[in-house]
Amino acid sequence: MKKIILTLILSLFIGVSLTQINTFPHVTDFESSFGDWNNAGSDDFDWGLINGAGTPSNGTGPQLAPYGGNFTSGYTYCESSTPNYPNKEAWLECKYDFSSLTAPHIDIHYHMYSSYNTSSYGPGTLSLDVFDGIGWTYGIWSNSTSNASWQTTSIDLSAYAGLPYVILSWTATTIGWQSDMCLDELNVFENTSGNNGGNVTVVEIGDPNSTTSNGRVPTYGYYEYSWSAAMYAPADMNNKALLIDKISWNVANGATMTLNNQEIWLTHTPEVIFPDGMMPDDGTGPWDNFTKVFDGTLNLNPGWNEIDLLVPFAYDGVQSLIVKVINNHGTWTSNYPEFQYTSRANTVVYNYADGSFPSSMGYRNSYRPNTRFGMTGTPLPIDLVSFNGEVSDDLNPFVIIDWTVASQVNNDYYEVQRSVDVENWYTIETVTGAGNSNTQMSYSIIDKTPLEGISYYRLKQTDYNGIYESFQPIAITISSTEKELDKIINFMGQEVNEYYKGMVLEIYKDGTYLKTYYE
Repeated sequence: MKKIILTLILSLFIGVSLTQINTFPHVTDFESSFGDWNNAGSDDFDWGLINGAGTPSNGTGPQLAPYGGNFTSGYTYCESSTPNYPNKEAWLECKYDFSSLTAPHIDIHYHMYSSYNTSSYGPGTLSLDVFDGIGWTYGIWSNSTSNASWQTTSIDLSAYAGLPYVILSWTATTIGWQSDMCLDELNVFENTSGNNGGNVTVVEIGDPNSTTSNGRVPTYGYYEYSWSAAMYAPADMNNKALLIDKISWNVANGATMTLNNQEIWLTHTPEVIFPDGMMPDDGTGPWDNFTKVFDGTLNLNPGWNEIDLLVPFAYDGVQSLIVKVINNHGTWTSNYPEFQYTSRANTVVYNYADGSFPSSMGYRNSYRPNTRFGMTGTPLPIDLVSFNGEVSDDLNPFVIIDWTVASQVNNDYYEVQRSVDVENWYTIETVTGAGNSNTQMSYSIIDKTPLEGISYYRLKQTDYNGIYESFQPIAITISSTEKELDKIINFMGQEVNEYYKGMVLEIYKDGTYLKTYYE
């Protein structure tokens, strides 16, 4: 990982010759230049610029015109072809003065796609590192998930508010030749709508003055393996639907311990207590659809320990919430952490063992740990994973639109809309939503009467209360003339000829493509 030597050099020259950005918002669109962003000199290769095209490699990079994020043409990218893989890094950096800011944020568009998504091909990892004038903090945000469309996110930089010297550094780490990573439409700004810059609501459950503690729940460091679950009623959660992205527990006995291989799972249930000591799991009781929200190492120290969830959980505000922790750490200590708890009858189940995972029939008691749930404002109405379209070139071509969501909250219905100018939108079909769900769901519709030329499609989602949100559009081209074939690519990203047998992409010189099967 970068930049120990670079940190020393920067420390010597801060305030001498480095140009810093101190006017906000600071927007970079990469249409024709890097703006104020620069390639670092100590990495393995450089970020590049491209406009009006996908990246050079097949099976990776933006797939459809106009190619850039936020419906623009230009963007910056990492070309991961030989010799830029594996485990090669490219750093893109910009220097800021946050002295005047109380809640700095950065909004980004990013693209990471590998058609042959494996540990040998891609998509690699894109992460944001921050230098605060003294040292680096690595990976305050990262992504390694493949998606064929541009994605957006907002990253809270409030931890660096008021600092006179900050470097934001994007690290692209490749694993294979389909690890092309792209950035566009970067906006560093002061978030005036947040709560101390974080826009986070915290619900704390349990008596903050409790003097009782126990080591069995949520995770038992005295045994090699354990599982536990705690239940929180809607009243505990203030009967509000919120998006949970942090969980905290309070170590009350002064112990410190690192626990590897920990998993946290969340789900809803209509129950308010556990009926017996059975481990809650899909199909074992009045609960289902557990969502894994954490998988990794817990570094537990005295006091409150905040855990950032890998994926947010959309709590519906109506049912009870189950928090289940699986402990597969394989080590133990006699000085294990004990957690502050507030007694609540029959709201906890657990079991533990050495040598192998414990039985699913365990113990039920009242040792419910004091817990803080961190929630980022109101819940996202939907967590959109992908939104894609393709042309089926029959005698009368039609367009297939499909999308996938990871979760839904208060979701009434979707609209698939079409436009020719990205200003005036026409709804071509309405699809009923799933209300509240933490299950990944996929949808599709067919536009049987598409327009010739370039059309734009977008997804619009409407809540039960009438509030709606529209997402980034995609472009689809229907050619009125015979198209000239450019190349044929199989689903491993390899160029093949017309005698190949199997599923392929026919890529035409006008930028369109057709998925078909060669027999």
